[in-house]
Amino acid sequence: MEEGEFIDEVVRLGLKCNFKCEFCNVTEKNESHQTTSDIDSVRKRIKNATLRGHKYISLSGGEPTLQPYLPKLIREMKNDGIHVRLQTNASLITPKLASELKDAKLDDAFINFTSHLPENFERLTGTSKHMFKKVVGGIKELITHDIEVVLNIVITDVNKNDLVEYIRFISREFGRIQSVNLSVIQPHGHARVNSHLVPNYQDLIDPISECVSVARKLKIRIENPYCGLPLCITHKILDDVENGELMGVLNARKLKKVSDPLRRIMKSKTRTPSCRDCYTRSLCLGVWKEYYVIRGDVVEPRYRSLRGWSFS
Repeated sequence: MEEGEFIDEVVRLGLKCNFKCEFCNVTEKNESHQTTSDIDSVRKRIKNATLRGHKYISLSGGEPTLQPYLPKLIREMKNDGIHVRLQTNASLITPKLASELKDAKLDDAFINFTSHLPENFERLTGTSKHMFKKVVGGIKELITHDIEVVLNIVITDVNKNDLVEYIRFISREFGRIQSVNLSVIQPHGHARVNSHLVPNYQDLIDPISECVSVARKLKIRIENPYCGLPLCITHKILDDVENGELMGVLNARKLKKVSDPLRRIMKSKTRTPSCRDCYTRSLCLGVWKEYYVIRGDVVEPRYRSLRGWSFS
């Protein structure tokens, strides 16, 4: 995707997955309308999304590459003028599938690659070191077939101090990766049960700042997506990071329309007592409600409002 663009709807091809990630936030309860995976049901969800004005759609799951109709579906979407992103763990990407995705004109692949250390990857994804090798191979196949790849690392208490080496690894191993998303664990679903994985946001300020500094030197763009951090935690890197949540808020104001993903996130987030004095509170959605339950009020406004004034 070009800088300044963002996915404005997610369509799940069912919830079946071949990974058992400890940090997964997708459940049948919060995605009950997307549990069916037959192609006709999926087509209806895509059509409904386009009728609501969505032009950028991400195909997700579960694991979407489990569905044999995936290349066909992408081709149909591209024929309808939709920008298509594939969210995948890349474990099932073979040379044949990569070629089919390229022929279908897939725009880009958003790959969850949560650690460059095989032992941490195995633990966090509930898989194996062998699966780590398959994922690395799948990423390389997509790159070989000239499909744009965006890597996503879900930051937890396990991998929070490995971010700099993670960036160096992907630069060395994959070469042509231009963008990395830093997604802090979202405490819903399995991630809520495994609340020990949820880090204190304050502990992330320095590791993320160092990561962004190294990424800049390696010419890798760092993004803070919808499920990212509040602005006060990313204050050191705001000039160097594309903040998806902030972009969503600004775009909603510009269009006077809130996208469906942003609306769902707004319902799941809250502003803590400390947020009341923050200068940027009308641009920032705060923290996850469940995060507040687990960790409490850890935010520290960098810029306090003057006599209650803030952006409007």
